[in-house]
Amino acid sequence: MRDMKKAKFIINEASATKDSYMFTESVIGCLAMNQIVNHVDVVYTKHVNDAMIEAKKMLPGEYDFVTAVGGDGTVHDVINGVLRGKNQTPIAVIPTGTGNDFANFLKLRGSKESFCRMIKHFEVIESDVGKVNDRYFINSAGAGFGMNTAFDTPMRSKAVLGKMAYAIEGALTKPSKIRAQAVLKFTSEELCTTMSTALLIVNNAGSLISGRKADQRASLTKGYLDVLAVKRADLLRAPGMLMMLKKEKQIDLPGIKYFRTTRVDISKVGGDEFSFDFDKERFGSFPVHIELVPKAIKILVPPAS
Repeated sequence: MRDMKKAKFIINEASATKDSYMFTESVIGCLAMNQIVNHVDVVYTKHVNDAMIEAKKMLPGEYDFVTAVGGDGTVHDVINGVLRGKNQTPIAVIPTGTGNDFANFLKLRGSKESFCRMIKHFEVIESDVGKVNDRYFINSAGAGFGMNTAFDTPMRSKAVLGKMAYAIEGALTKPSKIRAQAVLKFTSEELCTTMSTALLIVNNAGSLISGRKADQRASLTKGYLDVLAVKRADLLRAPGMLMMLKKEKQIDLPGIKYFRTTRVDISKVGGDEFSFDFDKERFGSFPVHIELVPKAIKILVPPAS
């Protein structure tokens, strides 16, 4: 008899709908009927940090995998819980929230059959994560106008320009709102500079240069963070510059800074107030210390074929 798995499902009740409840039930039923799992615990989160607490309290080896059922915020909390709890439990994702960038990045197909097939094959990536002070992120972190337009950007735009689509969509449709600009000081081995910044992105998953890769999952183990800072007047100029990078690792112009690093300190030395966000969650204010934690978390991904 094959080895069946033990699973925990952490469901964000705030983002759940009747359809998502029924879908999650059908997924669990599919796993049980196909003898992929023989034990499932289901918990529903009601308050901020509930998902992180549930993921953190798991013991090493208690579950073969934990499933985050929700949006990017739920995934963020589960990842932080697993890392803080040091239980090394692999994470699967069922997207049900308003923002599902990470699920889209993993190319999850949204059917119970595809999820069951993923668990049966049990292909795991040991993914890098970013760390901001004492919190972790899997997608991206940043500040400024572009980060605030993430929820309104069409997926077609995201596929072409990656994270830069957020800023460009906002710059084209709401140019009058691009007013805030902070003076930020960057300190890293690769670049030390101070500049007025309207958009800051620190990226882990995927590419800032282009979303069209044969397998973007390789970017989860690329071993560095992309850092992009753009002055207000240069927002519309940035995509062309990034598309021209190819093998280059850095842009150092008065209004556009792009570099790759494993650690950077960023402080605000003047200008407007900026909030710093990650994985579509509010973090706080500057200063921040950001570093890459390589191969920190195990993520379940669909089989390559």
